[in-house]
Amino acid sequence: MADDELLDAFLSQVDAECDAATAAADDDDASKEETETDEKKDIKTAEQHKSEGNTHFSAGSFAEAEAAYSRAIEMEMAMAEPRDKLHVYFSNRSAARLRRGDEAGALADADSCIAANPLWGKGYGRKGAALFAMKKFRKAADAYQEGIALDKGNATLVEGRDKANAEALKHENNDDDDVLGAFFAEVGDLEKKHDRNQVDKRLKVTAVNHETQTSGWTRQNQLDRILARNYKFLNLNPYRCFALPTHATEEDIKKRYKKLSALVHPDKNQGNPLSHDAFEQVKKAYALLKDEGSRKVAVSIIKDCTSRVEKTRKRLLRKGLSEQDLRARDGTLEDAIDKEIKKEFARRDHMKTYAEQTARSYMAREQERNIEKQQYWRNVKETETNWREGRDKRQKTWQDFASESSAKRAKRVGGATEKMRRDEFMRHKGAGVDESYKAGWR
Repeated sequence: MADDELLDAFLSQVDAECDAATAAADDDDASKEETETDEKKDIKTAEQHKSEGNTHFSAGSFAEAEAAYSRAIEMEMAMAEPRDKLHVYFSNRSAARLRRGDEAGALADADSCIAANPLWGKGYGRKGAALFAMKKFRKAADAYQEGIALDKGNATLVEGRDKANAEALKHENNDDDDVLGAFFAEVGDLEKKHDRNQVDKRLKVTAVNHETQTSGWTRQNQLDRILARNYKFLNLNPYRCFALPTHATEEDIKKRYKKLSALVHPDKNQGNPLSHDAFEQVKKAYALLKDEGSRKVAVSIIKDCTSRVEKTRKRLLRKGLSEQDLRARDGTLEDAIDKEIKKEFARRDHMKTYAEQTARSYMAREQERNIEKQQYWRNVKETETNWREGRDKRQKTWQDFASESSAKRAKRVGGATEKMRRDEFMRHKGAGVDESYKAGWR
């Protein structure tokens, strides 16, 4: 669970009510006036729900607070654009959900808050707090940093970022490691649930016979195959998505793309919401396979994994393990190769995502330094400008002093000096020190 101090600092901040947004009513349009009156009532009701949620939140009744914020969100969503306070309601509900231990719900509300108002720094703080509670410290630090870029003076965001970075250093594994580890653990089960089927077995032949290999394909079984559990990891291998061998030609790739598009395109599967995601996966795979460089990288990964697994099994056989032992542990050679390929694509994507996050964090820090540097030079320029503007006044003061006659200057300076002496004498006299002998000094 997240650091209690961080959560308390962040979640105890409940937004103050904003001024109600009102529109000028058109006196000549009665229907418009009635609509605007209803909207004002909705605003008032939504604010009342928010105030009720704030009261429950302060009292520690987070379930009741969440329910009140949900009612405020419903009222705001029912209104016409612009929904000026929607991001505040999502932010408050995110805090309530996080206090109840619903980290996933808090993260979802934080994302909704950011979507409603991307320029509000506190929304990124809500996201950072939820990610911190989920022990995704690197992502939490990135979220806080995005908020700092919008609200540099927010000390809570800075504190949250620093704590998240400190925790990230303690846990060298990136936040995605848990998801990746779960995927690796399920790779073996995936092959049992979603059999590599007859298509994959037929891929061993040299020539790609599209009619034979796709003879049993239907819209439903291809949607199931492409959107199998953890499909975002599985389809990182474009050859797996297209069910093609690595020696497939560009013509084979085009034919397979047309075949899959005809089966999973949303226009061909109206009423099935899964078809959109499936077609997106097909398009991504096709974009990779069309590019010669990406295609070579995919082929290289597959060949390296194949070679690595074959060498490992041969070494284990030489050490005394039997083929039966290896089958019991890793399955057949083809199964072991397939698992290793899936893991390798997932590892590489994981490292790529981490590198991109690091680059974004670095760029954000550089941008922050550049802003500070620009502010520094603006201050220097302002100081120099003020000095130049005051130079004429200083010169005039000196010229006036220099133009005075010696007698007048001596009288003015002497009078001031005499006054200083009298003040000094009275001060020492009050302290019991007689320095009257100094009165005649020049």
